[in-house]
Amino acid sequence: MIPYMFMKGETDEEIKNAVDRFRVLNHFKRSREARNVLKHWCEKYLPKKDGKPRTYDDVVTAKPDELKELKEYMYEHRTEFIQYNKELHIDAYSGIRNESKEHYVIGCLYSQMTNKAKNHLIEKLGNRVCPYCNRNYVFSSSGVNTCQWDHFYSKSHYPILAASFYNLIPVCTTCNHHKSANDFPYSPHVNKDELLRFSFTVKQANFYKNEDYIDIVVHLTDETYRSQVEKLKLEKIYQGHKDVVLDIINKHRIFSENYLPADIYLINTIVKPFLNV
Repeated sequence: MIPYMFMKGETDEEIKNAVDRFRVLNHFKRSREARNVLKHWCEKYLPKKDGKPRTYDDVVTAKPDELKELKEYMYEHRTEFIQYNKELHIDAYSGIRNESKEHYVIGCLYSQMTNKAKNHLIEKLGNRVCPYCNRNYVFSSSGVNTCQWDHFYSKSHYPILAASFYNLIPVCTTCNHHKSANDFPYSPHVNKDELLRFSFTVKQANFYKNEDYIDIVVHLTDETYRSQVEKLKLEKIYQGHKDVVLDIINKHRIFSENYLPADIYLINTIVKPFLNV
C-alpha cells in the first residue's frame, strides 16, 4: 500500500479548506429538503462531536480517525442502524421519504457525484497510481477516467459514509473488485511506510535467460497487513512483473558502476534497493 502524502507541507487550515471544498462541490444544486433530512438524521442517531450534535457536514469531512470511530459505533449498534438507514431512503429531488428509493447518500451524493468533486478529490490526494497495488494509473479528468472508487468502509454496511472525503479511495478496477466490501486494517490515509518489501528466488542457474526461473517473494513488515495482501491477491499479481525483475538483473550484470545510463542509475539508486537485488 502507498500512503497518501495528502497536501504534504500545507497547513491544517489549507487541508481543512480543501476537504470542505469537496463537500461544497458535491452538495452543489442538491435538494435542500433532502439535505435537511440528512442533517437531522445525523444529529439524532450519531454520537456527538465535542459535546455538540453531529451534522452531515461533519460526517462528509470527518478525518480518518473520526470515520473509524463512527464505523465502530455503527457496527456496535448495527441492528438499530439497519432500521435507521431506512429513513434515508428518500427522493433526491423532493426530500420525501420513500422506501422504494435508494439511500440518499449512495444514490445521489455518491452515484451522482459531480465531476468537479471527483477531480478535486483526486487532485488533492496527489497520487497517480492505485494505492493498494502500486501498479495501475488512477486519474480522472474531463472525459477520461481510469479509476474506480473504493469505499474504505463499505457503503453497503455504512451508507452514511458513502460520500465522505476520507472514505473515498481512487483505485484500479482489479483492486476494487478484490477489496469489495471487505474491511482492511490500513487506509492509504494512514502514513504507514514499508508494510512490505520484495526479493526474488531463482529456480535454475541460467535464470537470467528466462523469467519463468524467477519467483518474486513478498516480505511483510507487519503481520496485521497480511489479510489485506491476501484479499488483494498481491503476491499472485506481482508474479506478473518477473520480466521487470529480470530486466533489472540483466542490466545490472551488463553495465558497470562507472558507466550508468540514466535509466540504469535510477534502477540502482531506487529500484534495486527496494527489491534488495
